[in-house]
Amino acid sequence: MSFQKSAILVSVIVIAILSIQNSSNLLGEQKLLPEKTVAHDEPKRAPIDRSKAPVVTKANCPDKNTLNTTTSVAICSIMKNEEAYVDEWVDYHRALGYEHFYIYDNSDSFEMRQWALEKSCHVSVKHWPGLGQQHAVYQDCLRAFVKKRHTWVHFMDSDEFLVLKQHNNVTDMLQKYCTHGALAVNWIMFGTSGRLTYEPLPVTKRFQYREETVNRHVKVIVKVSDLKGGVTAHVASTTHGTKDSNGKKVSGPFNPNGPSDVVLLYHYHPKSFKEYIAKRVRGRVSVVDQKGKGQYDKLVKNAQAGKAPNGTVFDDTAWQFLKKQVPWYAKFDEIMA
Repeated sequence: MSFQKSAILVSVIVIAILSIQNSSNLLGEQKLLPEKTVAHDEPKRAPIDRSKAPVVTKANCPDKNTLNTTTSVAICSIMKNEEAYVDEWVDYHRALGYEHFYIYDNSDSFEMRQWALEKSCHVSVKHWPGLGQQHAVYQDCLRAFVKKRHTWVHFMDSDEFLVLKQHNNVTDMLQKYCTHGALAVNWIMFGTSGRLTYEPLPVTKRFQYREETVNRHVKVIVKVSDLKGGVTAHVASTTHGTKDSNGKKVSGPFNPNGPSDVVLLYHYHPKSFKEYIAKRVRGRVSVVDQKGKGQYDKLVKNAQAGKAPNGTVFDDTAWQFLKKQVPWYAKFDEIMA
């Protein structure tokens, strides 16, 4: 046997011996460990009681319990990463006659706190982080704020703008069309209007092209005294049921071919192409399961492939209302002229 072959053989033997020793050491160490390494005596974490989270409102505001509840309409909403849009949304609906806005900040670090301290007395913001919290937020909003203070409550998102066709004030409309139960209001969807990126301009100015017909989805405005069970954004359990402005009974989240002559909910869902992708990547505050995540992964791919809706019918109704009722917004037209 050559010297080279002898050296290789010795090396193999040494490696084998070391491997056996290491294996024995490891087996010995394993015998010293308990069968299960889980610490069974570790105390379970108590569930987070978000209902006790602080509520932030501008300082020196009047007592909310003194509101005139005979004509008071409130909005309950949960938001995340909507700081660029929320001022316009609040200003618009305040001009429409909504009394108070209860906004639940779904961010991890209470990012809307400063905005709440500076905005106005008709806004209250509560920190409520976590996935899939929309239903819990609506129940908390009813219990903590709405039932004692308001006649009607509207559950809506920051990309939705209520548009009245026959009235200038939401209270006047509700006194005629929602004396009891809940009023179902159909969406009408706005597209990207051909815009590719975010611009620091009002949403209702940037996006003025919509679909031709109303969307079958509805959101509900509820007579608080008629609530008898739970609520979602689309459905409410009331003693007198839910109807649209034509008096047609609506069961569930859909009202195909719903009326558009009294009230609609303008839904600025995608915004620009880039914002649409960002929104899809971020997901919704109400999506918690794998099925929902899978659906949103598909929407992200569609958005990245350029499949964002554009809109075909010009409609600047919401923008014209905002400029008229909150005149300083007209400055944006002057700037862009």
